[in-house]
Amino acid sequence: MYGQSMIIANTSVRELLSAAETSNQSSIILINLKKSRTMSDKEVEEYIKRLDKGLALAEQEMLQDKASRNETIVYSDGHGNIKRALASDVLAKISKD
Repeated sequence: MYGQSMIIANTSVRELLSAAETSNQSSIILINLKKSRTMSDKEVEEYIKRLDKGLALAEQEMLQDKASRNETIVYSDGHGNIKRALASDVLAKISKD
């Protein structure tokens, strides 16, 4: 994954949107817990694992789709610099790792 995640719980939609607009995080995981029931630590960990798997799968499919059309992807390195790379090159690098 390219960024860090932030968990926001028991927050209104307006507050979530505001946080998303002002956040420097590359992805925000929103867990809106119901007041009548809270998730255990284990349930939260399992939810995040399932979410991470889904995001990884979506990223893989996006890279394969872009590589099939010889397209580039745009990403930010760890220092906030904007970079571009061929999707096929990224797939090849991932395969080596």
